[in-house]
Order: sequence, then structure tokens, then C-alpha cells
Amino acid sequence: MSDIQLTSAPITLDQWRRFMAYEPVIVDALSPEQVERLTHEEAERYLERRAAAINSHDVLLTPDLDRLERQFRVHRLGAHGPQFGPRQSMAVSGAQRLGKSTAALHLGKLHEITERKKTGRAGTDFAPTLYLSTPPGATPKTLMSAFAAALNLPVHVRDTTETITAQVVDVLASLSTSLIIVDEVQNLRTRAQSGLDAASALKAFMDRVPALFLFVGVDLPDSDLFAGPMSAQMQGRVTMHYRKPMSRGTQEDRDEWDSLIDLLEESLPLMSQPAGHLSSQASEFLHAATGGSIGSLRTLVRMAALGALIDGKETIGLREVKTAHRDYRAELAAKEEHLKQTRQHSPGRPDARSSA
Repeated sequence: MSDIQLTSAPITLDQWRRFMAYEPVIVDALSPEQVERLTHEEAERYLERRAAAINSHDVLLTPDLDRLERQFRVHRLGAHGPQFGPRQSMAVSGAQRLGKSTAALHLGKLHEITERKKTGRAGTDFAPTLYLSTPPGATPKTLMSAFAAALNLPVHVRDTTETITAQVVDVLASLSTSLIIVDEVQNLRTRAQSGLDAASALKAFMDRVPALFLFVGVDLPDSDLFAGPMSAQMQGRVTMHYRKPMSRGTQEDRDEWDSLIDLLEESLPLMSQPAGHLSSQASEFLHAATGGSIGSLRTLVRMAALGALIDGKETIGLREVKTAHRDYRAELAAKEEHLKQTRQHSPGRPDARSSA
């Protein structure tokens, strides 16, 4: 178990090292008899530890993540050996709340573990993975300053973009960094001159650093970087992986969705939760309520479990997830699904949008 405090994203080397050391909180559920024997203070601590376990950062090993891992391994192999042209990069795209950043952090962690095992290097002078978030409205200087901040390099007001870039390149070489994850890349607005200059600076930076780049962002095929003025230069350099909402259209889809619910259920420190109970009771509702979003599903199940702790229950089912608070995106998806079902079951009723 780990008491390491994490920020929302490990955007500096110090934060990344804490992320690498982090382990999800695991709490063994006590029996009702054991709980009865706890003092008030012990019961409160037990409640807080169980809440921490429910809220732990963990990765759900879905079939889509398996496919992404395989694609990543192909790109890692493709980065070996001398190369005299641009290296092929990867991008992970999709709508909000589909686990893109979580998947990218997972790949970054796997890469670092692999490289440290391979080289035997365990010190802070080795940083196989660098993770950063693209600043909104990025200019060449603010973008390269974000790289410098990720490396804990000081940036002075009078420093030029080229000066910052040269420092970053040198430090990355000294740290033997071989994977660079650039999240929120949709923030590069290349239709504005400052954003176009920032994207050009990024492209030039990629040519100077012998590392695999992994771009992460919302709807990247429609973003400025891949559909704007520089798109022709970037499209050939990147292999795109699309994360989509999970479906229940086929039996295979339903099995995958139920397996995901079961994975979440297994992690809950509830004393009386039967295996497979949640998927057998609430699979269809959970899909309709979340639109197939992994992030929204995780939030809804966690809220239901936390509510069960407060209410003194030791199990969650359809009733609990129906009354749990969901994120607003899931609320909108549920309303849209309700309207869709209403129209489908009222064939004689004209569609209001069609009438309009």
C-alpha cells in the first residue's frame, strides 16, 4: 500500500517519480463481527482507508488497452537502431472520459519499468519517460517552457525559444529519455500564427530528440495539428489509435462490457459484494447511464460504492447505481439515450427535430 499523494497528472520529473512509486491502496474487507469490535476511531480510519481504496488510481486491463499495448511495442521496436529521417510517432485520440491519459500513463510506466530492468539503471540520472501537458494557446516559447518545467529546468524571461530548446535537448540526452508523452495536444491551435509557430517548433524539436513521441488529445483527427495548416507534415509521422465508447451491440461487446464492470467490482472493499452481482443486475443500465465511457463508468461505480460505505451497506446493485451521482457528461448521455428510446417506442409520434 502507498500513501504517496498524486497530482492530477505527473507533469514534472519529481511528480513522475512519485507516480512510478505509487501503488493502489488495497484494504482487506473485515467481517461484520470484526467491524463490531472496532473502536469509533478505528472504524473511522477503516472507513477512510476503504474510501481511499475505492478512489485509488488503477488501470483497467481492457481488450482495447491490450491492442494499444501491442501497437506501442511495435513502435518501441521501430525506434531501435540508427535512423536518419523522422521517427514514426503514435497518437491516442478520442472523446473526453475514455481513459486516454490513463492509458498513456500506463504505457509510460511500462516503458520506464522495461528500460530500467534492461539497463540496470535505478538512479535519478536516468529518465526513460517524460510526460507533459500542452499549455492552452501555446506559443513556441510557452511550449518549450513546458518541456523545461517538466524537467525542472529554470526558464528566465530573457531566454529565447532556441536557448530553452537547446537546454531541453541536452538534458533529455543526459537522462537517456526515449519516450515523450505530450498530452492535451489539441491545445495547439495552428490556425493562429502563434500556434502554427509552436507546432513548427515541436516538429523541429522532434527531429532533434531520438525518442518516441506519444501524442494524446481529444478528437485529434479534427484538431488543428492533424487537420490544420501543418496537417500534411504531421499525418505521415503519426500512427493514430482511436479510443471509442464501449458498445453492447454484439454478444462479444456485451461480454467485454460485463468484464469491465466485474473488474471494477473486484476492486471494491465491500464485505458482501457477490462476484458478478453488479454486471448481472445493472449492465444495461450502466451502459445507458454512461454512454459506454470508461471514465464515467468508473465514476458512477465509485460514487455508488462510497454511498454504500456512508449508508452502512456492504453491497451495490442496480438500485445503488441508479441513485448514485454521475458526472455531468454521463447525465447528458443518459438524457440523449432516454430521448432516443422515447422516439423509438412512439412510432406514431413525429420527431420534433424532423418537424423543426
